Amino acid sequence: MESVIERPKPGVGETIIFSLLILLLMTGTYWRNRVWNSTFELWADCLKKSPNKDRPHNNLGNVFFDQQKYEEAADQYNKALRINPKFAEARNGLGNVFAKQGKYQEAIRQYNEALRIDPNSAEAYYNLGSLFLNLGKYQEAIPQLNRALQIKPHYAEAHYNLGCVFSKLSKHPEAIDQYDEALRINPDYAEAHNNLGNVFFNQGQYAEAIHQYDEALRINPNLVGAHFNLGNVFLNQGKDREAADQYNEALRINANFAGAHNSLGSVLSNQGKYQEAISHFNEALRIDPNFVEAYNNLGNGFFKQGKYQEAIGQYNKALRINPLYAEAHNNLGAIFFNQGKYQEAIRQYNEAVRINPNYAAAHHNLGNAYLMIGNRALAMKEYEILKTINPSLADALYREIR
Repeated sequence: MESVIERPKPGVGETIIFSLLILLLMTGTYWRNRVWNSTFELWADCLKKSPNKDRPHNNLGNVFFDQQKYEEAADQYNKALRINPKFAEARNGLGNVFAKQGKYQEAIRQYNEALRIDPNSAEAYYNLGSLFLNLGKYQEAIPQLNRALQIKPHYAEAHYNLGCVFSKLSKHPEAIDQYDEALRINPDYAEAHNNLGNVFFNQGQYAEAIHQYDEALRINPNLVGAHFNLGNVFLNQGKDREAADQYNEALRINANFAGAHNSLGSVLSNQGKYQEAISHFNEALRIDPNFVEAYNNLGNGFFKQGKYQEAIGQYNKALRINPLYAEAHNNLGAIFFNQGKYQEAIRQYNEAVRINPNYAAAHHNLGNAYLMIGNRALAMKEYEILKTINPSLADALYREIR
């Protein structure tokens, strides 16, 4: 779901000039072909001939930016700005460099300066909105992306990022509308298919989600996120083999995808292959030492083997990183319950439901723990709460204790 920073496209005049240069290339000498055999050489040669023009510096900066050579890109954008301080495209390009370097306030300053110079720069509005999206400032992102679309209505990337904002805000109909619009403009927008699948997945519409992920992979078979997300659908459906196939494919494309290692570990754990599972959880943590869910899952792997002390250690690591991780509290409670330490179990279950009042499993477990210490009244209270969250599970429990 990551947003895209975009540099400005060449203007009409520049496109015509570039087309003429291509025509000269086709009719010129061997030496000239060698000079113009790449975009880099094209703009470098322009600079040799016209060192005091702003656009060749800007466009050479774009080449460096696309190659992820951000220091060299910044140098060229700054040279363009020294020649022409009111060159909005170079300001925008410099903002992109700062954004990639994590210098977010500097990036925002450059985008705003670009917009002061050129209030109709759809790309600058887009990049500013995309940066706010990546920073989690969703309400600030919306007006910037909308302004980009007012200037450039067929801006597929802006529709896509606006869809990402609405998805983050759990505004599913609005997100679907924006992803659909991005796909109307560009039917081969694989990332939009992938994110549209995520919206359907979050709503439990698995068939629609699978269709969108399949479309994304038809367009781009190496879209690692689509393989991972498709694996998540299969895992939720209990199709462990199909899920494992997708996670393995994601890891074939990107061996350092911590999420895929973690999810593959969960599949293997479900299959009782605990050592293989633990190996993947550890690999996820090697890649991302603050991966809370992987610590929790590693704890689950030890728990299933009856290795309670090792499991407790992993759950506590998860809680040191995120004390509000309800699942780790619930799982700690389950270990204490299995050890007959009911008061400690009750304390952990209560913490889990304090953090997440709709956590059905924790209410269930808390009710069971109260029964074990003979407090039927509190047990029934938890089952009553459970009945509002998960009626079928509550009814089964009532039949057991009546």
